[in-house]
Amino acid sequence: MRAEHGARGTIEIELIDLATDKALVVSVPRPERDADLYRTLALKIQAVLRATLSEARGDLDPGSSLGRLVAQAPPAPVTTAAPPPPPEHAPQLALDVGYGMVAFPGGGPFFAGLAVRAAWRPRTRLELALGTAALSSATASNGTVAATASIIPVHASARRSFGAGRWQLFGGPCLDATYIRVSAASATTPVRSARNVMVGLGAEAEGRVAFLASAWLFVRAAALGVLNGERYDAGGAPLFDTSRLQLSGSVGVGVGLQ
Repeated sequence: MRAEHGARGTIEIELIDLATDKALVVSVPRPERDADLYRTLALKIQAVLRATLSEARGDLDPGSSLGRLVAQAPPAPVTTAAPPPPPEHAPQLALDVGYGMVAFPGGGPFFAGLAVRAAWRPRTRLELALGTAALSSATASNGTVAATASIIPVHASARRSFGAGRWQLFGGPCLDATYIRVSAASATTPVRSARNVMVGLGAEAEGRVAFLASAWLFVRAAALGVLNGERYDAGGAPLFDTSRLQLSGSVGVGVGLQ
């Protein structure tokens, strides 16, 4: 056999098989490292010999070196295993801020403003969060009475994350404790202010897309049933109704702190 440089980037191997009276010429790509050259040549020559000698299997002594070569199973291709992906890492602490809103459908008030939330991850897929918002007031009038409602919500949630990479989805139960104050004024009708702390239970969902190593954009929504909401009337006419369903949502940016 003979091995020499062939076309650019290849090694040409010429092999004469005396068992089958064949002259074989094959080419293999030259390895980038010289240390791999002899191994590559040996494997290629072995594969060529095994292929051509298999035609003369009946004429070979099973105990000879050539007979044993033909009888052996071809070696498994040498592959380089890719390194395992790094373990998924999520910031243990996070803070987000954005535009938030709270609404009470069916005759209830609507509030909007700045929402903030802090979150902690005791586990990779579990996030506990607590947030509040500075919201504008809502007004209502029935012709003789004008009322203004303002709220301070405190929102807590426990959510599981789904997905990985840039896109993630969160979902889980949530609890709201919302302080509401309704102030009323009228020149003809006796009125009084009212206060209440409303409690609501429900579920929350959030979608995130990362744009930096530890920052993301998010969209969040929650629906809660109000357990002790009230309906605010004046002179027999309704002003605000917070007795049934509470919807909240926010959109903004978050950042991992650790």
